[in-house]
Amino acid sequence: MKTRYLLITVCVAGLAFLTTSCGGSKKVATVDKDPDMVEQVDPFSGPEYRTDKEFFREVAQGVSTDRTIAEKIAIQNAKTAIASSIQSVVQEATKQYLRNHGIDEKSDAGSKFQAESVIAVQQVLTNVVTKDKKTYKSKSTNQYTCFVALEMAREDIGRSIGGGLSQESKDRLDFDEYQFQQEFDKAMELFNARK
Repeated sequence: MKTRYLLITVCVAGLAFLTTSCGGSKKVATVDKDPDMVEQVDPFSGPEYRTDKEFFREVAQGVSTDRTIAEKIAIQNAKTAIASSIQSVVQEATKQYLRNHGIDEKSDAGSKFQAESVIAVQQVLTNVVTKDKKTYKSKSTNQYTCFVALEMAREDIGRSIGGGLSQESKDRLDFDEYQFQQEFDKAMELFNARK
């Protein structure tokens, strides 16, 4: 009798557990309904603000209690991102160019070519253009948030690298600006495919 009573009790408890755990709808807090969670919509997120075959583009933000500083931070962040992207493409184009001309990257001529390419990229950043800018101010914190979209034409980079090389490097490498531009374009396509 005790066994039967225990078995019935276990079955009833099991059924009660199953009906309460599987049934009934419960209200679960979702991110959309949570008053503490606010969706952040970043400006400049469309395809016209992404790097493509014609332009290097970057969007960045800066935050400060001073509007000018917020803008400077945003511009510096975007320039750093553009420089990194350009440097990646230039390094790939330089490696390919050296390989195609049978020049070892570690040779004097190859090393100097790569070093001068880096310097040329740093100088070319003066051609960066502001595509768009938006500034917001928080009422609660009095902080400014500035978003900037910067761009730089691909053709400016290829020309600048060719112009930035010393005549000695050009002579030692038998530098062909057109061939380097072809390698640069291929590297740019690979870069865009990875993004």
